[in-house]
Amino acid sequence: MTGLAGIWVLAIGLLGCEGSFLEETACDRYADYMCDCHPEDDCAGFLDLAATADADTVDQCAADLADKRAADANEGLECPV
Repeated sequence: MTGLAGIWVLAIGLLGCEGSFLEETACDRYADYMCDCHPEDDCAGFLDLAATADADTVDQCAADLADKRAADANEGLECPV
């Protein structure tokens, strides 16, 4: 019975941590957009940026994504991401 209780505690702990590991940031959204909508650009670089982004970088990603979407819209490019 003690083993089963330990498994439940571990499972609940992992579920509680899930948000911090899987929380999507602006850099994740920027990387997704660039990889899907601009595959000619350095997708691996955008994914690396997303994986290592600090708070300042996330803020910059949000601004860059907004700028890129606006530029694409002005050029008539539609991307579902």
